[in-house]
Amino acid sequence: HWSGLGCVLAAQAIAENVRGKLTAPSSRKEYVSEWKESPIDGDLVSLLPSDSAKPGPEKISVRRVSEKESGAAVQPDQNSPVLLLGDSHTLVFHDFLAERAGLVDQLAQELGFAPDLIGTRGSGATPVRISLYRHTLKNAGYLANKKIVVWCFAAREFTEASEGWARVPVAK
Repeated sequence: HWSGLGCVLAAQAIAENVRGKLTAPSSRKEYVSEWKESPIDGDLVSLLPSDSAKPGPEKISVRRVSEKESGAAVQPDQNSPVLLLGDSHTLVFHDFLAERAGLVDQLAQELGFAPDLIGTRGSGATPVRISLYRHTLKNAGYLANKKIVVWCFAAREFTEASEGWARVPVAK
């Protein structure tokens, strides 16, 4: 996965492209952020054999984002015009390895509103598109107010996607 700084830089680049393409929703919020050092055990440590020495926690610097008024964590907004779709790069630092510092949090800080989020741990090729399809089956109007879809996944998906790139409908 990326570093805390890499996540912020990605959000800034995405936000720069998104800003000029849509009108900000009326649900704009003010967010505050602060850089914090966070100890983590990398997600690959669990793959080491049980009898091998494990490295100690790594300290990473992440930008934690909160709602200015309430101090609450960013909550993805199903009514947002922006949908963040992807693999664990959309979830890291938001709900695992750290909190309040993931891509959805950084996009909220940069855009002034929270995007919607459909993220999967694992492949960003087919499984996340299946998740999107399931959302549209549960709510036929789900995509109606989506104006921009940001699809984030590791580059290795182009060559190593374990389940391949199956055809998946976007909606029924």
